[in-house]
Formats: sequence, C-alpha cells, structure tokens
Amino acid sequence: MVALGPAPPAELRRRPHRYLLPARSMLWRIHSARRTVTGFRPPSDPGAPGGGRFDTTRPDEGGVLYCSEDRSTALVERLLRSQKFDGRGDRLLGEQLFAGRRVSMLQTTTELVLITLVSATDLAAVGQNDWLVQAEPHQFARTQEWARWLRSIEQSAQGLVWQSRRDRPGRAIVLFGDRCPAGALAAVPHSEFDLDSDTGREHLRWLLRPYYVTIPGKPG
Repeated sequence: MVALGPAPPAELRRRPHRYLLPARSMLWRIHSARRTVTGFRPPSDPGAPGGGRFDTTRPDEGGVLYCSEDRSTALVERLLRSQKFDGRGDRLLGEQLFAGRRVSMLQTTTELVLITLVSATDLAAVGQNDWLVQAEPHQFARTQEWARWLRSIEQSAQGLVWQSRRDRPGRAIVLFGDRCPAGALAAVPHSEFDLDSDTGREHLRWLLRPYYVTIPGKPG
C-alpha cells in the first residue's frame, strides 16, 4: 500500500497566513475547450485520476478553478505533470495531453482572500512542510483532504496559492467556486487559443522550448 502522507493536525491554535489577490489581477488558465474560462470544475471523487492537488471533493458543493499569474507556469503545471526526461535530456509532449484544451486569460474584478502556502513559514503556520505542495499525484487524495481542512478552519478563504512544483519560483492558484462571489472573474477578450490548433501548437512549441519539451507534428 502506498503511503498517502501526513493528515492535517487534529488541533491548530493559529490561523493560516493570508494573501490578498488584488482586483484586476491578470491570471492564465488551461482548461477544456468545452468549458468557459470562468467556469469552475465540479467537485471530484477523492483521489480520482486526473484530479488536482487541492480539488474540492464530494460532498462539497463548490468547484475549483486552477490558474497562474504566468502563462508558462499555467502550461507547465497542467501539461508536464508526469513527463520524464529522455536520455538526451528532452521531454516529449504527446498530443493526447493537450488535445481539446485551451489557454485563456481572465481577470479578477474584486479582491480575493487566499491562504498562502508559498514560504516555509506559510507552511509551518498550518503544521506542514513542503510535502504539501510537492506531493506526487498518487498522494492527491491526502492533499485534497488538506484542502477540505484548510477551507474548514479559514471560512474567509476563497482559494489557495503555493509555489509551483514544476515551474519554480512561479506560483499556482486554486479558487473555490462556492467562496468567490458571482462575477468575481471576467474573461479577457481575444486572449485565448486552442492548444491543438496550428497556431496553438506553434505557441506551445515556443512557450515550452525553454523547458526542453518537444511537440509532435510538422511545424506550421
């Protein structure tokens, strides 16, 4: 049996550190082309394959929206979860990993309150070390349990922010649909492109080149 990792503290006598995400913040998101850029993904079953680090899980009512302040961080967080370097130090990104997906920009219309898990002291404030933000996908059932616990002890939290595991020092963000007010997020017109289009594929090649990622198919 694979160990899931530590459970949240049974009793915590301090509050998590908070970060105020300003209104008019510009954020990037990788999402299904069938979903709007401001649409939240519904809660999942705990530890379900393909789920995210801090997903809400049933019976929670609110969904989640993962995003980043940097487009490259958003791409790397979503697309390079399990891609290994080959003997030449390169990585191959198969089309099945980005087909049907879109990159879009959104903007906050109001200030949002996030629990910050970026620094060592942020993590210590919730009784954890960097395991919480570095755990592998097979341990996400446990990190999702931490997300439920953090939501329960900080009712004002509308999301979480942490340092990206795959694109340091970039930051990843998850927003909670049941905590963000209606209209808190707005699409930025003409910012989106489909990753499996000719234009999107070329953008993907250019953006992921510094990460030594190869995109299959003939260049446009």
